[in-house]
Amino acid sequence: PEPSSEVSMYQTAYPVPDRLPREVVPGLFWLGGCSNSGAWPTRRGVATTHEHLSCYLVVGSEKTLLVDTGHYAQWEQVARQLDACLDGRALDYVFPTHQEIPHAGNLGRLLDRHPEAVAVGDTREYHLYFPEVAPERLVRKHDGDSVPLGDAEFVFLDPVWYDLSGSMWGYDTARGALFSADGLGYVHDHSPEVCGLLPHE
Repeated sequence: PEPSSEVSMYQTAYPVPDRLPREVVPGLFWLGGCSNSGAWPTRRGVATTHEHLSCYLVVGSEKTLLVDTGHYAQWEQVARQLDACLDGRALDYVFPTHQEIPHAGNLGRLLDRHPEAVAVGDTREYHLYFPEVAPERLVRKHDGDSVPLGDAEFVFLDPVWYDLSGSMWGYDTARGALFSADGLGYVHDHSPEVCGLLPHE
């Protein structure tokens, strides 16, 4: 396809709602967008199902941590969202919960854009996906390990359900937030105006 039609297809297939980013509770921001299953040429005429492609920024009093990287196709929007939420703060940690594109696809871009940040989690295979990243910036964590954020600890957990062999969950002690990656995925049928709303909304 022509470049303009390709861009249009990606924007339709991976929409980013105006509601995002949003601060869910103080210090916890919801970023990202959706995947529109009805937007691809081979899916024309199929009922549209949107699925969250979310990442989350935890802003502690001293350090910040991004849970997942956002989808590769939404990089420009996610980068802008992240800048807005950081509001001049540095990004210290990036925690890809597992190796799939919506969760880790932007890791190389994020570490390039934030040269002081390090990737944390089950990082055993990420040097294969991102050979341009220096090995010391891929810090492996195990069940029960944590990183300090100042007013909180971010604790790394073995998942109850493994989506992939490298899956990890995380827990923010200050906000009581559990990040379960695809362990508790949420697919929802909706019209575009519902993107970026919480279930009770």
